[in-house]
Amino acid sequence: MAARAYWQGQIRLALVSIPVEIYSATKSGARISFNQIHEPSGKRISYEKVVPGIGPVDRDDIIKG
Repeated sequence: MAARAYWQGQIRLALVSIPVEIYSATKSGARISFNQIHEPSGKRISYEKVVPGIGPVDRDDIIKG
């Protein structure tokens, strides 16, 4: 089944009209992640999140503040 545009319209710049179509995302919740690499060895660098006096912390327990 072909994707259908969620919205169709035009952007007008003086005498030029550009057709525009907006489509919904094909994947919801897609996540991009990047890794840091140790250049001499080519191995991935990993970081452990730790709270002083408590120890390691799960990723789900971390909030922004």
